[in-house]
Amino acid sequence: VAALLPRRAKAGTPKLKEIDVGIGLNVDADVTVSDPIGPDFVSFSLEWSRASDVLSPPSFARVVNHLRRNDGNGSQGPVFRIGGNSADQTWWDPSGSRPTGDSCNASYSGEFCVKNRMTPETLEAAHAAAEAVNGSLVLDLIMLQNSSASWAVEETKGIAESIGWDRIEAVEIGNEPDLFFENGARSPEYTVSAFAAEFDAYYAALRDVLPGDRFVQGGTFCCKGEFLNAQQTLIENQAKSENALKSWSLHRYPTSSCQGRVPTLAELMSNDATDGEAALVSEWVRSCKANGIDFVIGESNSCSCGGYKGLSDTLSAGLWGADFLFAMASVNVTRVNFHGGGSGPYTWLGEPKGPAGCGPDVRPLFYGMYAFAKATAAWSRLLKVVRGEHPSTTSPLVKVWATKSKDAVQVIVINKDYNATQPTKCSVTIESRKKLNGTAMLSELKVSNDSSDPFKAKNGIQFEGQTWDGSECGELQGSRNVTSLDRCADGTWSFEVIPGSLAVLSVTFEGYNEL
Repeated sequence: VAALLPRRAKAGTPKLKEIDVGIGLNVDADVTVSDPIGPDFVSFSLEWSRASDVLSPPSFARVVNHLRRNDGNGSQGPVFRIGGNSADQTWWDPSGSRPTGDSCNASYSGEFCVKNRMTPETLEAAHAAAEAVNGSLVLDLIMLQNSSASWAVEETKGIAESIGWDRIEAVEIGNEPDLFFENGARSPEYTVSAFAAEFDAYYAALRDVLPGDRFVQGGTFCCKGEFLNAQQTLIENQAKSENALKSWSLHRYPTSSCQGRVPTLAELMSNDATDGEAALVSEWVRSCKANGIDFVIGESNSCSCGGYKGLSDTLSAGLWGADFLFAMASVNVTRVNFHGGGSGPYTWLGEPKGPAGCGPDVRPLFYGMYAFAKATAAWSRLLKVVRGEHPSTTSPLVKVWATKSKDAVQVIVINKDYNATQPTKCSVTIESRKKLNGTAMLSELKVSNDSSDPFKAKNGIQFEGQTWDGSECGELQGSRNVTSLDRCADGTWSFEVIPGSLAVLSVTFEGYNEL
């Protein structure tokens, strides 16, 4: 990806430091290679069937608020996208008396039926959670009907009456329609053109009840080639029509446990699971940008079908998550929603363990999300990095990124090399027209105890010396602990990154001394 491509050195710039073990890094703070990374880049997706239970406990908002950037201006929080597989089996039923059996005939098979209710209480819980973190909502509407959009219209009217539109960024129409032929919602011959016609009909029906134009997030495709290959055409056609889109969503999971599959650590730590996924979406991102539409990874996680125990609930998922976020930022994706909620292996937060919704169960993935948010504060952009390395000792699984904000340059090293037995030595040179302070800070995401295999760690994880282990109701435990690093005589900063960890070197510009 762009952040790692080699380039010719500028005239007069220092040569890459030659070291026996590890990598020499030359960061050009004057050359950015991405759009600004927004404060809601790291966001969430969850099911309608679990929304109230996940969003209502007080510990949820207290943990999530740690992702916000403390800029003193009421910093923006993340997006909560509510949808998933339950979206097309959820309808408006404020009284709870609507017989769900009446819904089955709307599906092709007659067996794909509504199972969940959208109620004012569900919506109020979502609105309260968004308000508690200064965030926003994307709400997925039902697309079970193929001859009418009346149920989606009912939901939209219920949203307007229950919570209004102040916290809602967009609505979606259906979830993963490219799988409708598999779940029985549509016939086995369901095509892209049939979907496009239905989507236009839904949009036309919703136009009178939505608060304005550009309020729909399109797409929500999963994985079927015919639909994926049609995305560029669909995006361009929507841009030309009166059905202007707010954004386009695609769901991406690099591994799967569906149908008995067993994902491996090697698959998740591979760069195909991060850079490869980013390369796959890059053309569609460019198409969206050219048409004034945001491109969103509307659902993702380490492993589809709920994750995989011993992989999705370990520190390896946190390292993957951080690298995945950087990779998607490098191709100018607008946002990434990690799907979760409840007790599944891949969730960011499990069910609270304490009374009154406290005792948060903060999973390793969230630590990776947190480290990314800290490393991309204040609308940071990615920088160009040139790597020099000893080919026999440095693995391609040691990933490097760099960001620049108005206050600092940050160099991020993610050591995903699960076969390594020794730390990777890093030597960093930063070129900048704006003068930098000589002393840097080193933050680490790692296992705090002497774990024999940090990639399998489920607890004992800390970032900057702090953890949510033992948190009463969402507060970080322990004192913040970062290492102060002085610039070496040759102008570099040097440090080591152990396997199964992430390090952030932060160098502030003169006049700004704290991050």
